[in-house]
Amino acid sequence: MVLRLLLWTFLLISSISFSQEEWDRSAFTKDLKEDVNDFVYPIHKRAGNSFIKNFNDGFFDEGQEEYIYRLVTILRKKRFNDAADYFDLFRLLNHYGKGELNDESLDNFLATSVDYTVNLKHKNSKKYLKYCSDALVDSILHKGESFTWKLAEGDIYFTFDSVAKITAKYCQLYCISKT
Repeated sequence: MVLRLLLWTFLLISSISFSQEEWDRSAFTKDLKEDVNDFVYPIHKRAGNSFIKNFNDGFFDEGQEEYIYRLVTILRKKRFNDAADYFDLFRLLNHYGKGELNDESLDNFLATSVDYTVNLKHKNSKKYLKYCSDALVDSILHKGESFTWKLAEGDIYFTFDSVAKITAKYCQLYCISKT
């Protein structure tokens, strides 16, 4: 009888803790809005508020929202706590909200980022998001000290094969020299 009671208690507690994995959309946006408003630079605030508006207006499907929630949760554990930390992520997600990034690339970026950023520290997570934002928003494929390679024409597809990769069926590149 005691064994049955312990088993029943274990199952009840397990199901309660599993059901708490569900996330609350309004609490998520409220917490994110607090993080956005904690910072003073207007460009960071605008990007954050624009993302929150897009998120609330339903620009993302349920799967994307879940990945965004998981990614932000991971980043919070890495001391991301204001709009400056999230700025490149906001830029990328807002780019999708404007219709300028395809679904496949966003889905691959989110899935990859959730898996990849777990192993990174704060500084490297910010670098990773910066590189992804540069590629998917600004079409910058490589930035050196004296030159930058940009995509002139073509579509970029973000994929993941043990490391993040960017592929294209057709593209034209150009090099911008700083000298």
